[in-house]
Amino acid sequence: MNRAIIMDEDRLNEIIREAPNENDHWDFKAEWYHTQSELIRDIINFANTVHRDDCYIILGIDDSNGNVLGIEEDEHRRNRQQVQDLLRSVQFSSNGYPRTDVNTFKVQGHDVDVLTIQDTDAVPYYLQHKYTAKSGRPLPAGLIYSRINDSNTPVNESTTDDQMQRLWKKRLHLDRSIQERFKFNLARSNQWSSVSDSDKMTYIFNDDPDYVLEMVEDDESRKQYEAFSCSQFVKRLGWGRVNLKFRGTLIKYELVNYFDDARLWTCTPMYALVYLGGKEQSTENYYCYVEGEWEYLLAEFFINHQYAELGSTDSLDHAVKNLHQDTVWYRSLCEKNEAEKYVSMHLAGNDSKIQPEETRVKSYASSAKLVQGSKLGHIDDYEAKVILRQHMVVQYINQQVLPVLRSGCLKIL
Repeated sequence: MNRAIIMDEDRLNEIIREAPNENDHWDFKAEWYHTQSELIRDIINFANTVHRDDCYIILGIDDSNGNVLGIEEDEHRRNRQQVQDLLRSVQFSSNGYPRTDVNTFKVQGHDVDVLTIQDTDAVPYYLQHKYTAKSGRPLPAGLIYSRINDSNTPVNESTTDDQMQRLWKKRLHLDRSIQERFKFNLARSNQWSSVSDSDKMTYIFNDDPDYVLEMVEDDESRKQYEAFSCSQFVKRLGWGRVNLKFRGTLIKYELVNYFDDARLWTCTPMYALVYLGGKEQSTENYYCYVEGEWEYLLAEFFINHQYAELGSTDSLDHAVKNLHQDTVWYRSLCEKNEAEKYVSMHLAGNDSKIQPEETRVKSYASSAKLVQGSKLGHIDDYEAKVILRQHMVVQYINQQVLPVLRSGCLKIL
């Protein structure tokens, strides 16, 4: 999956060094557009690209030789709001419109504006009705413009049949691997139906029944007490497995947990660790979900389906709340990395903040009663201490690290 490249001065200077060479990612303009129709047409061309990156129209650069001209005296300059208002006034074929941004950078003492056209799956964009502005050529309805290499589609034509086919593949995620398409479909949890029989529960994707989630038993002997169930009223875990299949072929599987006497069941969280340094280069483990990753998508999927099938109940609400207390829910892998760096820096050689008191250790160990006929139901003080340390790492990240990271006040290099 492509990650967005943030435009900054270094990235902009890299692109300007390529000038006057242009491609399907960027275009140079000496000045801002004099006509609304040409601005709209160029935005549509860049919105309708087959790659999965943002595109840029860089204004204030001579497109014949790459010289920096600047646009500080340009009477046609537009800001972000003005561009978005213009696009909102246009009747596109769908309810949406291309999302854009405008940022100004200082380059060689001049103002250079960068109009960013954000990547989207909602392609192809085209006009529902003819667009006529006070100045400039009118834009016909129904034509699909698309940027190919360094060229835009002519105003009275549609792009090639091959390009249109690739745009529709992008919209439907057919340009991605089966794993990425599966993830895309999982995120639309309300478009799946459940089918149960005496053997197992199955979920089928309504738009394409080739996508199937199959709930099965887990044959392995696994721990019945983990840090990610510490806050549940009944701390003992159950285990299962979900098979992800496409056209009957197993794509992958993930483990599933049954929490609080099966009042909640969802995907097992990701096992992660932080480095605490010291002479022994010690580490500490904890559990998390990362937005966009398999564990997160499946956890959200199962929780959403339980609410859809059972409604909001006190027992389900409490179990979900406790799961969030016992795990970290990251917004991205980047955020996870930032948080772990912070923990490493602040707890290295000083792990007192994740050191449980002995009374708490003994209390937790005694609460894990022996399950009759199963040695896995019992934990000793050492195991209880490990579980509680892992849980305290989660609490530290949730309470001390993420609020600061998400406020924008903290940046770990």
